[in-house]
Amino acid sequence: MAKHLLYLTNHQLTTTIWDKGALSASRTFDNYASGWQRFSEYLAAYRDVPAYLLTDVVEEDFQRENIPHVLDAQKTT
Repeated sequence: MAKHLLYLTNHQLTTTIWDKGALSASRTFDNYASGWQRFSEYLAAYRDVPAYLLTDVVEEDFQRENIPHVLDAQKTT
């Protein structure tokens, strides 16, 4: 199954899809309103693909938490 790889820095988010050991071409979204909109549109096309997030942000404290699985309320079966 294909997976999203998301790489987040202070200034941008880079995405690629990992499928069967191969990476697709990367796309980069800037940390501005225009980049947020383009990323939102991009995700709409891949809403059923699980994602892994790697962060590289300076001067931030993080803690590990378990997040419950969330389903899309708008999606019908």
